[in-house]
Amino acid sequence: LESCNSFVRAVIMHELTHAYVYLISREMRYLEGISVHPSFPTEVWVIHSHESVGATFVEEGLCEYISERMGEIIPPPRAYRPESMEDLLDPRNRVDIYYKYAVEFLEPLLDSMDFKTGVKMILHNPPPSLDEILDPPTYYSRLKVPVPPPQGNGRNP
Repeated sequence: LESCNSFVRAVIMHELTHAYVYLISREMRYLEGISVHPSFPTEVWVIHSHESVGATFVEEGLCEYISERMGEIIPPPRAYRPESMEDLLDPRNRVDIYYKYAVEFLEPLLDSMDFKTGVKMILHNPPPSLDEILDPPTYYSRLKVPVPPPQGNGRNP
């Protein structure tokens, strides 16, 4: 009751957001010709490396962000914030980091633009490194806006 108004609806919204992020990635690649960083899997979501930790972190944060904004999850008064690499990698902190702190980490970007535009920016760039998760301004300082490739004149070369 401290974190969720309606558990089933919150879970459904969270999982639907995973599907929506997947659809955005497909749209970027196949309709807009915008690259999606390879760390963000497009088919099966399995952690493979430390780089994919950042991809998992932001995707779970996106899902929780939507669930919070829809009123399905009650945000904590202040999310747990890891102070060190040990805190970040401690399995006991996983829920607090991936599902609570990740929302706080993403809010500056997502609150400054529409959700879909924010997702595209996140998917186009490499996910945050472990160091960047601990120091969000370093992640935000390197983000680039995805730009579709120029359209040809319709003639074959």
